[in-house]
Amino acid sequence: MTTSSQTPQRKRRSGRPAEPLDQRILRLVDRSSDCWLWTGRLDKDGYGRITVDQRPGRAHRVSYETFVGSIPEGTEIDHLCRVRHCVRPDHLEAVPHRVNVVRSFGASGQAASNECIHGHVLDDANTYLVQGTRQCRECHRKRNKEYAARKRAELRRASSMGGAA
Repeated sequence: MTTSSQTPQRKRRSGRPAEPLDQRILRLVDRSSDCWLWTGRLDKDGYGRITVDQRPGRAHRVSYETFVGSIPEGTEIDHLCRVRHCVRPDHLEAVPHRVNVVRSFGASGQAASNECIHGHVLDDANTYLVQGTRQCRECHRKRNKEYAARKRAELRRASSMGGAA
């Protein structure tokens, strides 16, 4: 396990020492539940994203490498809790790709899960069916809000261009 005292003190572009990686990870997680939920940026698949030494990467992999050790060659990190933005080291396991696929959210795996890929509870109030597949209402609402905001911004840009001409 890497501790703050073992983390190299590289400097930021501003000249100040960089925050030790283990402290940075702990600052960017919500540890109020069993999972350590990543509060930083998420990618389109629901995995946490972090940049280390100017290289973007997945937060769960960086967490595993920081708190457990290197990821053995020929393995990938599996979320034992099935929550993609969880970075808790004891919820992560290095396994061969085949094992990860078997454990993954295939058709039967998704049916057995209690959460969407973003960690929202899939209960009766937050779930609807589309062609036999459960969909998360909260994610749907968020996508709709983002879409509406994009469309409003496009309309504002179009009207400001038309008014300036």
